[in-house]
Amino acid sequence: MNLRILRIINRQSPRSRRLPVFSCARLCGRIPPLRSLGLAFLTLLVGFAGPAFSDETDRWGDLTIRFVYDGIPPQPRRIADRVGEGFCGDIAMVDESLVVNTIDKGIRDLVVYAYEGPGGRALPAVHPDAVAGGKAFELANVNCNYVPRVLAITSGDALSVVNTDVIGYSTMLGFMANRAESLSLPPNARAELNPQRAEPAPIPVGSLLYPWMKARLLVLDHRYAGISDAHGRMTIGRLPAGVKLAFRVYHERASLRGLKIGGSEVNRRGIFELEIQPGENDLGTVSISAERFGL
Repeated sequence: MNLRILRIINRQSPRSRRLPVFSCARLCGRIPPLRSLGLAFLTLLVGFAGPAFSDETDRWGDLTIRFVYDGIPPQPRRIADRVGEGFCGDIAMVDESLVVNTIDKGIRDLVVYAYEGPGGRALPAVHPDAVAGGKAFELANVNCNYVPRVLAITSGDALSVVNTDVIGYSTMLGFMANRAESLSLPPNARAELNPQRAEPAPIPVGSLLYPWMKARLLVLDHRYAGISDAHGRMTIGRLPAGVKLAFRVYHERASLRGLKIGGSEVNRRGIFELEIQPGENDLGTVSISAERFGL
């Protein structure tokens, strides 16, 4: 066996002398064992870095649904003509328990949220953007109505109940896991709440004096909740992907048992299940008949 001795001669002056730099591209190509070792090392680096990035992007998915009314949109029912004239903004009050867009039939204020309660499934992970707590929300009295009609917050969030009208209100919040609240709010006053526990279902919010004033408040341990807008659309972002999750669908007027959502059927608890895929999960349009709203 012939042994070759590599001699490195540095011909630079002592002042500019540097440590010799070895190039794997040159040496590894000449010596087969080093060449194999270099390729294996590069393969290991690429294999280690690549899947880490891929795993992170593949861990989450967004869920989009649009709910529409199957039939001719109902006309808003008047509560009374010019009720509260002089302090409710001099407007005709209507029942907002069912709001349907007269142009595209989108249903407002349907709620879908990841459900971990009885009959549900525990979330395997929660994206940093969906962690509970640390945000502030407002529920306001505006012209003798609650705005928004439906609100989703998390445990540990700050909730301000605000009276913007010129008369006082008594606002009842029917918490079950948290302490129930009865707030007396004079004009331009506010009350600060900070619920620390998730609620098992959307709780009712109302007024003792004005029965048409109603809202729903959902308190969760995560931010995986969507509320349909004026066109019936909602999106829940950054859900855990690759596993089957349980969701609950809710509307204050509707009976939704048996409704098909994304190929899954809503059960008697209002729960349906989906396996979220990485990226966008658009379930398209879900039609809800008038009979489900008692019409």
